[in-house]
Amino acid sequence: MHGGGVAILAILVFLAVTNLKIYQKKTEYMQQISNLKNQIKNLQESNDKLEQGIKSADDTRYIEKIAREELDLQKPGEQVVSFIMPKDNAETKNEADLNGFGAWLSGVWKWIQQAF
Repeated sequence: MHGGGVAILAILVFLAVTNLKIYQKKTEYMQQISNLKNQIKNLQESNDKLEQGIKSADDTRYIEKIAREELDLQKPGEQVVSFIMPKDNAETKNEADLNGFGAWLSGVWKWIQQAF
């Protein structure tokens, strides 16, 4: 009976390992399903926006809005006003943090960019 106990133990270990592999695959597939559901949701939202754009394609107000916002067009006699945003604080801080050789190298690089 000693050999039978070893055989049963080997079968139990085999079943446990197989069960673990199946569980890992199931988890992987569930993650893939979740990702695909998110992609479907994003595509549906994009599709809805495109359908709305198609429906609005004959609307002159919509066409004018797109022409102004995306193509920077204007009506005759209008003047365009542009707003320049201030530098990002993180960029300013990074420039202030540079010292020594790094500051010199940064200055040289900016000079090269301006020259070309």
